Amino acid sequence: MRLSNKIIKAREIELKDAVMENPVKFVRSDFGIKNFDEHARVLHRIEAMGERNSGASALEFERDKINRERVRLSSALQSATKMIKEAGRLKEEIVRDSEKWIIDLIFAVTEKIIHKEATTSRDIVAAVLKDAVVGVRNQEKINVRLSPLDCQYMREVSPQLFNELRGAETMSFEEDDEIMQGGVVIETRFGGIDARLDHQLNNLREEVV
Repeated sequence: MRLSNKIIKAREIELKDAVMENPVKFVRSDFGIKNFDEHARVLHRIEAMGERNSGASALEFERDKINRERVRLSSALQSATKMIKEAGRLKEEIVRDSEKWIIDLIFAVTEKIIHKEATTSRDIVAAVLKDAVVGVRNQEKINVRLSPLDCQYMREVSPQLFNELRGAETMSFEEDDEIMQGGVVIETRFGGIDARLDHQLNNLREEVV
């Protein structure tokens, strides 16, 4: 390739307007700025819907929780009611089954108390005798059977006590080992009165049972 030795001078250069077949065009873009407000409004609506949905979900959760507690409370009340009824039924059965035992126990304790009082207080037999002779008025002869200790006491008692007894002038005393202290048995021609303490207690037991 041969190079030219000719020097090109500036005055020899003629500039001409270059014409491009496809000139470059600049397109103005606002990068969606004009739609920003609309997008913000949409986003706000979405967030609001989310908050409403979240609030609705929380409300529904609380409602379900309350309903579950209500069901559990109702179940607990039903169980408690059933237990109370069952306890009442068991109580009735226990009382019914134990009634005789309880009565026997009460009378056993009462008998011990009476026996203790009769052995420590000599005046009991006198009080029993006073009550017993009320039913045997105007008898020619009255025989009183009582325990040996009480019999001895009645023979030694003061005349004042005999004056308080109706029919004492026709009364005789007889020792009976089978009679508990404090009790008496009165015998007349027309019948008798059993005023033994244990006998009176048994009669009371029969009335109660």
